[in-house]
Amino acid sequence: MGDPQKDWFFYFCDIPFMHQVYNTEDLEKVEDFEVMDDDVFIATYPKSGTTWMQVLLSLVYAEGDESQVKDINNFDRAPWLEAMMNDVLNRKRPRLISSHLPFNLQPRMLREGKGKVIHVLRNPKDTLVSFYHFHKLTKFLESPSDFQTFIEQFIDAKVFIGSWFNHVRGWYENTHPNILHVTYEDMTNDLDDVIKKVCEFLGKSLTNQQVESVKHHSSFNVMRDNPKTNHSKVEIFDFEKGTFIRKGKVGDWKDYFTVAQSERFDDVYHESMVGLDLDFIWDLPARKPAN
Repeated sequence: MGDPQKDWFFYFCDIPFMHQVYNTEDLEKVEDFEVMDDDVFIATYPKSGTTWMQVLLSLVYAEGDESQVKDINNFDRAPWLEAMMNDVLNRKRPRLISSHLPFNLQPRMLREGKGKVIHVLRNPKDTLVSFYHFHKLTKFLESPSDFQTFIEQFIDAKVFIGSWFNHVRGWYENTHPNILHVTYEDMTNDLDDVIKKVCEFLGKSLTNQQVESVKHHSSFNVMRDNPKTNHSKVEIFDFEKGTFIRKGKVGDWKDYFTVAQSERFDDVYHESMVGLDLDFIWDLPARKPAN
């Protein structure tokens, strides 16, 4: 992978964006975007559980109706604010809106507390590994030359959307009641509890049967096999190089990082996130098979 100043990236507010997806004019419109009280934003750094939360929220609002995720693409159910604003504006309320933008580039009305936000974050080592494969999969991005190089580019913010550390800190430092922070690891470890918290946050009341439907149709295996959520029809990806939804495993980073690489990353992490009350799950034990 090359430097973000090459043809496939441009900078907006010192953050690298992909020419093929974004443009300066649309990004400038975000500041004055009119946020409605019932808007729900899905805010993430890339490869942190965006697709998963898009599916889960779609099912919650559809009260478990699986047709919402079987018949409608993710992009149409929860369009991207910074790349698909016209689609967002044409959505019926309540609107689900996706965004990879850091907190400081979000609409002014959102920063002032209007609407609701579900911020999904993931331990950065697994995020990095997933992002590494994303750069291999995306046709217009130069495939990373090796994992060590990608680690340094991730640390140096020379990747799409820039610094993970700044992005997560910017969101997580906000304790406004209109923001719910959810970790990818919690979704993996106890999806029932996450669904419960999300419903309480949004004021949604579902029956036990509806909750079970939400849980089933937002499970990793079902999402991976669903063409409306696995992006298998999206032309920017080269699926000969892999799949968009890969393993969904907590601790996958251990199969990639050497001890030295892990220690190097830990040093940067602790220095960058000092003072932030954030405790990630870095690995989960393998589940025992049911009897």
